[in-house]
Amino acid sequence: SEKYVVIHDGTDLRAFNLLTGAEATINGTTSYLDASNPRESMKALTVGDSTFMLNNRKTVLAKTQTTPDLGDSALLFVKQGGYEKDYTVTVEADLTAPNVTDPALISITMTPYLYDSSQSYWGGAVVAAEWRHRITSVTVNHAGSGYGGGQAVLSVSSNQGVVTPATFTATMNGSGGIASIAVNNPTTNDYLGSGHATFTTINGLYVSSGGHTGYIEPTLSYSITPAATTGFSETVSIRSGGSSSSANANSNTIANNLLAALQGNAYIYSNFTVTIPDGGSVLVLTKKATINDIAVSTSDSLSNTGLDAIYESTSTISDLPTSAPDGFSVKIRGDAELNQDDYYVRFETSSGQSFGEGSWVETVAPSIAQGINASTMPHVLINDGVDSFRIEEMSVLDRVAGDDRTNPLPSFVSSEIQNLFFFKNRLGFLSKENIAMSESGLGSGDGFGGFTYNFGRTTVTALLDSDPIDVSVSSSRVTNLRAAKGFQENLVLFSENGQFVLKGGDVLTPKTVSVTPITNFSVEFAVDPLPLGSYIYFPFSRGSFTGLR
Repeated sequence: SEKYVVIHDGTDLRAFNLLTGAEATINGTTSYLDASNPRESMKALTVGDSTFMLNNRKTVLAKTQTTPDLGDSALLFVKQGGYEKDYTVTVEADLTAPNVTDPALISITMTPYLYDSSQSYWGGAVVAAEWRHRITSVTVNHAGSGYGGGQAVLSVSSNQGVVTPATFTATMNGSGGIASIAVNNPTTNDYLGSGHATFTTINGLYVSSGGHTGYIEPTLSYSITPAATTGFSETVSIRSGGSSSSANANSNTIANNLLAALQGNAYIYSNFTVTIPDGGSVLVLTKKATINDIAVSTSDSLSNTGLDAIYESTSTISDLPTSAPDGFSVKIRGDAELNQDDYYVRFETSSGQSFGEGSWVETVAPSIAQGINASTMPHVLINDGVDSFRIEEMSVLDRVAGDDRTNPLPSFVSSEIQNLFFFKNRLGFLSKENIAMSESGLGSGDGFGGFTYNFGRTTVTALLDSDPIDVSVSSSRVTNLRAAKGFQENLVLFSENGQFVLKGGDVLTPKTVSVTPITNFSVEFAVDPLPLGSYIYFPFSRGSFTGLR
């Protein structure tokens, strides 16, 4: 009861009802369809009430957004409790100086004094007396912000002419990044703690000799710079109780004792948040902003079967606890010498709570492109009523499993799609010598043909029959596929100088698909090949004439 013709002149898209002559409305605009020569660059394919509009001059791009990283937390969990057993945790951390945009400001006041010694040297000459300077006060005029450690240190070298008394006045003005003032031994050039801010070392303040008053600078002002990258390695051990009370060997009790020991370590406590969210046997160590990277290892006197740590990766999924934070992700390494069997899992709590019991489900690797940029893919013209259409971006599922090795983006990404087809319930694209076909089935729809298509694997632990297909033709020639037509249970592929057939048996799957060359006719692609009855017709050029095969 409805027939339409759609006309595209390079910028405008119009549709007309062939039965009534009325012009249909088309809602939605897109620059994707703009073309200088639409007869050559535009291709269309109608599936149900949806027409895919392809501009084969547009390059398909990956999304600039990346998948979430593995997070900032590590899990420690007590797998087995025992009487009078040792449980040990080692935390190693790389500390990165914070990017301080609001530096603290400090002033140092010194007073000159006459130093009398016949052993003092200045320019090789023995003098009876000389002027030196003594630090009398250090004042933090502005505490600043962004200092992760919250502790600043004044480092004073043992350069000639500068000494510090046993005590001096230290004044804090305001609160912020600098929480306290400390002074190191004047004979060293170190600072307290790791990853904290440090004052610039005072150098070269020897200013006069021989009793002659020379250059004297009573006050110096400094901006405090973040400390250089450094790190620490801290080991914490506890021993479970030895009485007959079962509580002393209870895994929850051991976990809480480990919690107290970890929180009692100054380095760990200042750089990590350590909690037991449900009071059970799983501890969560969350690094603060001052931490760049960490490594957590465990040992115990139960043949190393009583305590385990999970951070970023583990050998098998059986190593993982049954309780964890919702969304906690980890890599399962499998065989250490094979990257092909690596996969990633994410924890989902059973009731949607932030922490609790649940299950581990497969997920996508961290920090890789989420998927395909839909604005660079074919667009869909959807008939959503009589004389009514809408044009919108094609809905493409983001990657849900694997990484760039086990589940790479389809072959047409970073290339142009030359043509499109629908074959055995799969939407397919041709790009150079590659044939990419979507996951079997149309996916979810909105009732008007707006379906979601998937060109990535949904799991990398098994190859499913419904998985997408992405193969290339094998030929000694440079092959650019330009058209594909379903014909007698097969898919016939056309390039400029050759034809191929794609077969898949009774069921087309990634395991059964094959592409075989069949003929080597030249083809003119101003008009697509046309299946009609028991033949496929296609044009070719013969000099200034056109032939038909």
